[in-house]
Amino acid sequence: MDECLELWLRVQPGAPNLYKIGKGSVVGRYGDWIKIRVAAPAVDGKANVALIRFLAREFGVKQGQVRLADGARSRDKRVVIDGPVKRPAWWTGTAATRKQPPV
Repeated sequence: MDECLELWLRVQPGAPNLYKIGKGSVVGRYGDWIKIRVAAPAVDGKANVALIRFLAREFGVKQGQVRLADGARSRDKRVVIDGPVKRPAWWTGTAATRKQPPV
């Protein structure tokens, strides 16, 4: 069975400095979570779609391999990535394989 990563994220939708490039960016740590900014606003699930697209590109997988497991209507999200091909430079691995959300 392929490896599966579980990420706990704090997402900032509508990041003004990303509108021109239409991508996401990793801000850094937010406690034990990883903070990510996306250009899309938090309207009609657009920020979630942008987040999935960003993570798929970062981990070298298809968008269908990135699942939003928790937090569809929240800034705090749990995302599962099935069979990641690569690890981005910002990935430390400390936010993976948690059973409980970080405190």
